Amino acid sequence: MTTLLDPPIGTVPSGGEGDEPRSHQAELRIPAPTAAPPQPRQPKPTHTRTEPFPLSIVFIVALVVVLGGLGAWAAVSSMGGQSTSSWELVPAGSDYSTTPPAKPAAPVIPASAHTTAAALPPMVETAPATAITLKIDSGPLGGTYGPNGQVVDDFSPAFFTVPAGKKITVTVYNYDTAWHTFAAPGLGLNVWFTPHVSASQPSKTTFTFTAPKAGYYQWFCATPCDPFSMATSGYMQGDVHATKA
Repeated sequence: MTTLLDPPIGTVPSGGEGDEPRSHQAELRIPAPTAAPPQPRQPKPTHTRTEPFPLSIVFIVALVVVLGGLGAWAAVSSMGGQSTSSWELVPAGSDYSTTPPAKPAAPVIPASAHTTAAALPPMVETAPATAITLKIDSGPLGGTYGPNGQVVDDFSPAFFTVPAGKKITVTVYNYDTAWHTFAAPGLGLNVWFTPHVSASQPSKTTFTFTAPKAGYYQWFCATPCDPFSMATSGYMQGDVHATKA
């Protein structure tokens, strides 16, 4: 009895001469590794750079503030509705002189104003004093009659006398609705006077000065007001006569 044996594992029966044994196991094919797909590029983090505050802007803002302050000062200076298209800042004459200035003639007063003539300020020098009182456009006229017969702005008195070398106290009452000044370069003065508080209540300003030597010191109002008064001695300009003590 012949026993049939299974063929060895991994071989098959020969089909004939010259046949090579074949394996029953399937060949294991390992796929070649493939490259990973490209990853999306992540954006780099951005950093906000804080620029310093431009100095040019600071300069421009400061310039605007300064110009605005000057504009406000100019507006205040022209308060009261009094304006003029032509006026002189520096009237004729010098700041200091030893020669007495020419005194203006008495103002021409119309006949219709005879009832107020006594209230007009005198156009002469005062006696030497260390306390002086000045009035700007005082009542009842609110000014003084000029040669043209019109009421014009004035300081009264426009000429006054003080002792040289002594401290002088000046009190000014401004009855006008506008600003005025008392500028005397030879005395180092440029004093401002505010408008009146009301029609019956003038503003009050007090200042002091000392005349360094005997002579005549010219003063004038440097704020644009009445063109005639600013150009005529005895109205919005005059002299301080300093005498030897």
